[in-house]
Amino acid sequence: MMVSNDGGFADAAWEPVAATKDWQLSMYDAAVIPRTVYVRYRVSGGESPNYMDDIILDTAAPTGSVSIVAPEAMAAAQGLSPKQVAEGAFSPAMPLSLRLHRLGYQRVTLELEASDDVSGVVQMRVGDDATFADASWVPFGAAHATWARSTGGVTVYAQFRDRAGNASEVYSATN
Repeated sequence: MMVSNDGGFADAAWEPVAATKDWQLSMYDAAVIPRTVYVRYRVSGGESPNYMDDIILDTAAPTGSVSIVAPEAMAAAQGLSPKQVAEGAFSPAMPLSLRLHRLGYQRVTLELEASDDVSGVVQMRVGDDATFADASWVPFGAAHATWARSTGGVTVYAQFRDRAGNASEVYSATN
């Protein structure tokens, strides 16, 4: 088989057929454009026609933000008292909000936003330290998460990942 980024196979050499192959796509600056990979096989009597596939190379990480929503703001948004919000009486269906039950302490509501121009945001992780030592990746927009509360003020960290596996920078919010 021959594999190439060039339809004329100028940079290619014959090699044994393999079911998989690591391959370096051609780069055109940082532009997100389809890259085409071409394959040709030796068959009895000559060569196969060229086969090709367009691949979108996503090298850009998603962007996002995290903020802690004050109980008063949550109460006003849902027509509840701050006490009702603190007791968890708000709607769990708020878009991209995450209710964090702070293991016997206070409830913290986060407003999470993330976007990705190419492959889309699919996962997030939230924790109380920037290393995410005790945090797992969960589907983006998950309704609930729990993590251990550190002593002192509440600082929360969030990170987002796209379908291509690119992870965002770490975002934080403190109340």
